[in-house]
Amino acid sequence: MDRRSFLKATGLSSLAVAFGSATYRVSHWWLQPTADDFEVLSNSEVRIARAVAGTIFPGEQASEVDEGAALPDGAELPEVIDYLDRYLATSTDDLSRMIQLALHAIEDAAIFDDWTFTPFHARPQSERVAILQAWDHSNLMVRRKVFKGLKMIIAGGYCRHDRVRGAANIEFLCGGQ
Repeated sequence: MDRRSFLKATGLSSLAVAFGSATYRVSHWWLQPTADDFEVLSNSEVRIARAVAGTIFPGEQASEVDEGAALPDGAELPEVIDYLDRYLATSTDDLSRMIQLALHAIEDAAIFDDWTFTPFHARPQSERVAILQAWDHSNLMVRRKVFKGLKMIIAGGYCRHDRVRGAANIEFLCGGQ
C-alpha cells in the first residue's frame, strides 16, 4: 500500500469512528428511562439541568444581603426542574427532544472543552459559567438559540418561585386580587 492510499484509509477510518461514536452517544441520550417523579427528564438530565440552573442563577449568600432576602440558588429549588419537566411534557416531541439533547450536548461538550474529561455538572462554578457563556455567544446560531430557549424555560421556573419573588420584593397579583 502506498502512502497516499494509507492516508486515505486512515482518514476514512477516523471519520467512521467519529461518526460511530457520535451516533452511539446520541442513541444513549435518547434511550434513557424517565426519572422517578418526572414525566420527560431522565436522571442524568435532571442532574445536568440542576447544574445549569445553579450556574445561571447562583443565588446570594445571606451575608451579602439582609437575612431572608437572599436570592436562592437555582439548583436548590426543585421546582425549577419540575417546571422544566412540565414544560417539556406539554411541548411538542421535537422541542422536548431538542432541549433534552441540548442538556446532553452541554454535558458532553464540557468533557472535551479542555481535555480534562470532566462533565459539565462536575465542574466548578467558574468553569460552568465560562462554558455557558460560550454557548450563549456561540457563532453557531442553532447552538445559541437552543441554549437561549433552555435558559428562558429555566428562568421561567426560577422567577415564579415564591422565595425568589420574596427576595426580589416582587408582589405578583394575578387577576387583580
